[in-house]
Amino acid sequence: MAPPPQRRMRAIGAHLLAGAAQPPHGRSPAPAFAASGGGVACGILTEATGDHLGGFLNGFATADGVGSVSVADITEGAQFDAVRKAIPPERLGGFYTQPGVMLAERAPALTLVTAEAHRSAPLVRAALESGSHVLLEKPGCANLAEFEQLCDLADEKGLTLMLAMATRANPAVVKAKELIDAGYLGVPYSATMDWIADQTRLTREAHLYPPEQGGDLSWCAPLTPSSEDRHLTHLSAL
Repeated sequence: MAPPPQRRMRAIGAHLLAGAAQPPHGRSPAPAFAASGGGVACGILTEATGDHLGGFLNGFATADGVGSVSVADITEGAQFDAVRKAIPPERLGGFYTQPGVMLAERAPALTLVTAEAHRSAPLVRAALESGSHVLLEKPGCANLAEFEQLCDLADEKGLTLMLAMATRANPAVVKAKELIDAGYLGVPYSATMDWIADQTRLTREAHLYPPEQGGDLSWCAPLTPSSEDRHLTHLSAL
């Protein structure tokens, strides 16, 4: 008996996060989630600088329950080759440069949005308006007002808007939680996590807000604790 579509999408969403959390080199496929029956039509809305796309593609390629994967790249197909290399031919859907056309023709039930924060909101809105659940790479918006509007739209349509907290599935983070739960480290009172990585890419023009939006780095989106709380309220359905 096939699991309900909602449960199947939860499994796919968890699998995508596990894939995105893998280190970029020497990545191995995450263990497949058991699913049977018809696959879920999935979509990707992205651009040349879409974060963690390689990891998400790993998830789409290996997760049971995925029927097809279609992509719309707003930077004239800059990511098409990466998608073709990562996704098995039998799962490849269509390739588009216009998100609205992809959403209309392919009608994905689950859509991944990974784009710069100041370009994400229209993509998320289009996916929700089409009736698709959305997995959104963080930061998903340029400001709190944008995000609140998207949450309202998701609530209105009974859809899930899930922020991709991929780091929670990182093997090192998972192991740390196991050690804490086992009492190996005693009672933790605080924790600090430092990432060592080359972040010079974030100084490129593609990662900057337009001048009318402040011109700051797009990964420093001014979201408040209250908006983060609302991000998390949408985690329950995936």
